[in-house]
Amino acid sequence: SFMNFWSTRLEIEFTPVGVHDFYEPRVDLRSYYRYPGVAVDAYLSTDSRKKLYARLMLDAGTNSSPYNQNSYNVSVEPTYRVNDKLKLAWEFRYAGKNNDIGYVDRTEAEDSVYFGMRQMRTVENTIEASYIFTSRSYLSFRLRHYWSKADYQDKYYILQEDGYLEPTDNFAGVEDINFNTFNIDMSYVWRFAPGSEMSFVWKNSIYSFSDQLPADFIDNLNLTF
Repeated sequence: SFMNFWSTRLEIEFTPVGVHDFYEPRVDLRSYYRYPGVAVDAYLSTDSRKKLYARLMLDAGTNSSPYNQNSYNVSVEPTYRVNDKLKLAWEFRYAGKNNDIGYVDRTEAEDSVYFGMRQMRTVENTIEASYIFTSRSYLSFRLRHYWSKADYQDKYYILQEDGYLEPTDNFAGVEDINFNTFNIDMSYVWRFAPGSEMSFVWKNSIYSFSDQLPADFIDNLNLTF
């Protein structure tokens, strides 16, 4: 049956002490202190031998920072095997970071590094199809739309030498970010001899980057195209 789970996995990751991130400040020998936290990762998959099966992935995390931070990620991937030749799959992913804090700017002399608080949201849709003509030739199709936005909360900080943050009003702020990428990849592969193959590939892509935050998913698509 559809609920006959093929595999499951549950992982809990605990970071009992904080760590110093030397990448986020973008300045040599400077670090950003990340607080202790805990994360839960769960995975479920139905029986992939069935014509219709699905994978579900969930993860969530939080930490002990004073900024009330948490994150989550949900991914659903149903797959339908129409017959021995045709297979269709759709993957949907939604991720969020609440009160995420990260690098936004630095002075030219690199003596001051500024961080900002933002709400992060990411939506990703991927449609895949494959068709096997013979044992030596097949067609594959992949369409992917990735949408990510950062809504800054007008809360900015200056990085201290010890890696902690101090609120500041001496920073003008940054604009919100709305990023989209829309890709299509289609290829036909023909193995015409042992160890030899020929590929015919068609690709197309659209990218958009702006400081306008759309009201919803449809509004965002209109802005992208």
